[in-house]
Amino acid sequence: MKTRLDDLGHIPSSHSALQTSAVAIDKRMNDGTPSCFTLVHGDFKAANILFGKADDENWTCAAVDFQYCGKGYGAKDLVMFVVSSVSGKVFHQLDEDGLLRFYADELRKNLHAIGKFSADEIAAISNVDTLKSQYELASVDYVRFMAGWRFWRSNSDYAASIAID
Repeated sequence: MKTRLDDLGHIPSSHSALQTSAVAIDKRMNDGTPSCFTLVHGDFKAANILFGKADDENWTCAAVDFQYCGKGYGAKDLVMFVVSSVSGKVFHQLDEDGLLRFYADELRKNLHAIGKFSADEIAAISNVDTLKSQYELASVDYVRFMAGWRFWRSNSDYAASIAID
């Protein structure tokens, strides 16, 4: 929110609750449990992810454009990616719970592969209920941001439905 203060005044009256709660949303996004924070890209969408073929069997992947990088809930990048880059077909096949379970499973596998976390730490970091709570908060923050910016992505109706509920 700190980089988009001017946009608060552009939030339409139909989303006035997002405008009046913007500071509280930002506080919750930044004052969470530090052990739940990670490095957040801040603009994680398909346009900022590059793929290349390393050889006949392996692919490489890199993220670019770290203008909004900082600490926060990983769910912030997850919301941005789902809303901006996940196809409607995939989204409707898996739905929100399916996407979150898939993400948690992959996170669990990758944390285990790193080898620096205990089983209890991995279970806490990849807990689906905790992830869902952070995802919902990040969705509200995303909709607040987009309402002020007046730019909507492919799954924006879905994101707005979470924020309004």
